[in-house]
Amino acid sequence: MLGNLVLNKLALPWTEAERLDALESYGILDTPPEPAFDDVAKLAALTCDAPIALVSLVGKERQWFKSELGIGMHETPRSMAICATALQEKEMLVIPDLMRDPRFRDNGLVTEPRTCAFTPSRSCARRKACRSARSACSITRRVRTA
Repeated sequence: MLGNLVLNKLALPWTEAERLDALESYGILDTPPEPAFDDVAKLAALTCDAPIALVSLVGKERQWFKSELGIGMHETPRSMAICATALQEKEMLVIPDLMRDPRFRDNGLVTEPRTCAFTPSRSCARRKACRSARSACSITRRVRTA
């Protein structure tokens, strides 16, 4: 446990190679926006009362947003991908203050400008092999308690 963040470091049912193969098999990277994915982002923002929401696909080198609301970019380097951490968790990842979490406090999305302060994020899946290919998250600019 790190502050209010509970980590669920159980054995994951896939390897990174399987995850990347599943992502590639979707044929979804770099495709145009779609209303269904935009609806997921809007629902995440509304549910969490957050100005930023993403449907994120985390590849080998980058995090690509199939849908984004309030962040104004379509991708980031994987090294900046907060959602990549959520893919490693079995349960929802909630980080009340990204500046206090050593994994993210130096992340450009958190520091310059302070775009992200709080994020609940969840990997989304139907099948075991695909579970880790994408995540949905909402992000606020203010710290929250869990």
